[in-house]
Amino acid sequence: MKANRNPATTKLQDRGYYLLLAVATVAFLLLLSGLYKAVLWAIIFTLLAHTLHARIRDRMPGRENLAAGIVLSLVFLLIVVPAIFLGVVVAREASKFVERLQQGDVDAPATFDWFGDLIPSVRSTAEQMGLNLDQLGSRLSESFATGGEFVASQALVFGQGAFKVAILLIVTMYLLFFLLRDGETIRAAIYRVLPIDYVRRDFLIHEAVGITRATIKGVLVIGIIQGTIGGITFALLGLEAAALWGAVMAVASVIPVVGTAIVWGPAALVLLAGGFWVKALVLTGVGVVVIGLVDNVLRPVLVSHDTRMPDYIVLLATLGGISLFGISGFVIGPLIAGIFLASWKIHGDELEAEKADQSPDGKRATIPQDSRL
Repeated sequence: MKANRNPATTKLQDRGYYLLLAVATVAFLLLLSGLYKAVLWAIIFTLLAHTLHARIRDRMPGRENLAAGIVLSLVFLLIVVPAIFLGVVVAREASKFVERLQQGDVDAPATFDWFGDLIPSVRSTAEQMGLNLDQLGSRLSESFATGGEFVASQALVFGQGAFKVAILLIVTMYLLFFLLRDGETIRAAIYRVLPIDYVRRDFLIHEAVGITRATIKGVLVIGIIQGTIGGITFALLGLEAAALWGAVMAVASVIPVVGTAIVWGPAALVLLAGGFWVKALVLTGVGVVVIGLVDNVLRPVLVSHDTRMPDYIVLLATLGGISLFGISGFVIGPLIAGIFLASWKIHGDELEAEKADQSPDGKRATIPQDSRL
């Protein structure tokens, strides 16, 4: 039913209505607060699968349910099922690793002692700088324990809250189906009520979706590939907790310059300290040649320079997202950063346009109005 505003409505009645609208909106958001991860992941999967869904839908016109169902099945089989399997494996390995740390089976000080004895200049140089390798090794061991417990706490959330995870997964898949099938209708409804003019709205969506999709693809795909290569290499070399360290390398891949070397580098030193020279050389070779080149080769293909966020923004957004939202922050962080950058770009372009209007040449910047996802 279409409602028309009564011309005789008073300002007090208007304020009362908008207050009711605000209260109802906040109350509804509070109702969804426990399911926000399901909603966000459904939106993320929709963004990533949009192109594929559009192609399938175009080949079977009038069969929107079937097209959405096919894409939903592909997302579940190719992304969700492997993620669940990996989560279970990582949780188990994280639990065992923390037990070893607490029992003192991981001896970082011994590795530092070996390294200092192998190259005497290292120990002497460290002493001249006021560093004690023995104390440094002990502190590093404590840091490993603290970091390992944090990783384990994040990984064990899956196992400890299996029922909650299952509910969130069901809700995510349910929402994904309707977002795929009714995406255009939902978007039109949102557009109609957004208190933003259409120029800013279209530009914001164009920029935010483009930046977010490109960044998420770059972060996820490159992280998954580097983590997979690292985990497989660890497993082939007989190193324990290969899946756990592969997952850590996937997260560490967002760190500029250092990246996954923060994981396989110390592992190579530990192998050297244990006398496993061949394994250490193999791990170093794979880390430098294979894992190191993945980012340089794939990132330009997956992420164009026009839509790519700066590396430091990706790093801050990813780590900040993980600290706030757990493992979901791996994607939620860049998503928020994309919207943030797009919003400020609108403001900057409008300021430039105003300055151009006041300049003698009268040149004015134009804002693209392509709102396609």
